[in-house]
Amino acid sequence: MEITEQGVDGFVQPTECVDEFKHKYRLLKEIARGGQGAVYRTHAPRLVIKLELSDHRFVQASKAARDKYLSLRLLPIPKDLPITLPLAVLEKYSGYVMRLMDDMISFRDAFNCNGDDAPIENEWLENIATQNQNIAIICCNLIKHGGMRRFWQAYMKTACLLARLHEVGLVYCDFSANNVFISDSQEFCNVWLIDADNLDFEENTCQHRVWTPGIGAPEIIDEYVAKGCTFYSDCYAFAATLFQQLTHHHPFEGELFDEQVEELDDIVQVEYLRDCGEYPWVFDTTDDSNIWSGDGDFYQNLIPPRLMALLNETFSAEEGLFHKQRRPSMAEWAYSLARSLDETVRCPKCQMERYGKKTVCPWCDHEHPLLTITSYSQNGEIWWQLAHEIELGQNISIPLRLVNGFKVREIDEVAFTMQWTANGIYIHKTKESLSIEFADRKMGRVAASGFETTEDTLYIYCLGNGNTAKRIEVRLIK
Repeated sequence: MEITEQGVDGFVQPTECVDEFKHKYRLLKEIARGGQGAVYRTHAPRLVIKLELSDHRFVQASKAARDKYLSLRLLPIPKDLPITLPLAVLEKYSGYVMRLMDDMISFRDAFNCNGDDAPIENEWLENIATQNQNIAIICCNLIKHGGMRRFWQAYMKTACLLARLHEVGLVYCDFSANNVFISDSQEFCNVWLIDADNLDFEENTCQHRVWTPGIGAPEIIDEYVAKGCTFYSDCYAFAATLFQQLTHHHPFEGELFDEQVEELDDIVQVEYLRDCGEYPWVFDTTDDSNIWSGDGDFYQNLIPPRLMALLNETFSAEEGLFHKQRRPSMAEWAYSLARSLDETVRCPKCQMERYGKKTVCPWCDHEHPLLTITSYSQNGEIWWQLAHEIELGQNISIPLRLVNGFKVREIDEVAFTMQWTANGIYIHKTKESLSIEFADRKMGRVAASGFETTEDTLYIYCLGNGNTAKRIEVRLIK
């Protein structure tokens, strides 16, 4: 949204702001908006402005607001955490300057797959369009925005950020698709949290009710309960945002919700009841009165069972909806998203994705080679699994979690890179600290930084650290 003097919604919007150090910033474009404020790009590279809003009006500067923003610097936020914090407080308006890379966009824009103008790009989609135009648009938009692999990776990284905040006792309070940003280019997946001015210890946040409409936890929204923000409300908002961004559908808008809209003829009241948890969630396994007819079945096939289980634990009335302690933690979300990410396979023909080790695509029936990697613990139990489509000459990065297990601080760490060439499989160690040996069915174990074999199966043996996988099996399935 470009900045004009009049602004939007009829209120006057500033075109320039001055900070406490007398630096001037020209506002160029609104990039995010929530119930408490809006964020703008400025003429200064990598610097954005957050302006506080109240009743759709810009709030004037005050000592209380200034103290609030400056106090964020005193919180025990991990130094390496990608979260934007105030660099300088504004003079005239309640707000602050913060740093954000120029090539980033909000999750709202990155995964906004509602555009029905997305082109039908392959034969499979063209065939689907003749049977169900809506499903074809959904699939085409998924592909256009990077597919499930990019979606799971983005939300895995976000879950890790929130988990690390919770680890040091901090509640984010107002998570939404407007408050988390991702690299604009699909070649990268850097994720940043912005708009952190509600961040605080739970003993303080539990006294305040802050939420984004449509994704707030019921204990915050319900006037008869009126609880404040907690770790549990963060977890709820995360799950609600993930579900709505993936399905473009509210988790509590099903047949019963639609009936209530018609009967009561009061959408505001019905949405309030929805957000208070008065209706079952659309995929409830014990109550189908609010079932999501139509495209719901498609998404039940698209979402892997382990993630559907976490959604059910969050939204089911018998689980986390009214019993917040039963909601999955952010660490649980991060772990399960990583498992789902590493088992995601993309069909090179139709570009749709699936999970597991089958070489035949369930969407278009195309058969193609797969790389599967399974790591085992010392007692022989499966430690971690990865499956990935592979073509001749393609390089694949193998994450360190196949060796060390899942750790939120190592999500970007790569253990090996692998390539399938005309001569066979070539694998190279990129993590120098790893002490390993390679072997295949013909050659015994050898310590090396790289290994090449004409066999379809090779083995990696990890030495030393007792908290790592002991054996990793790499298989090429043609």
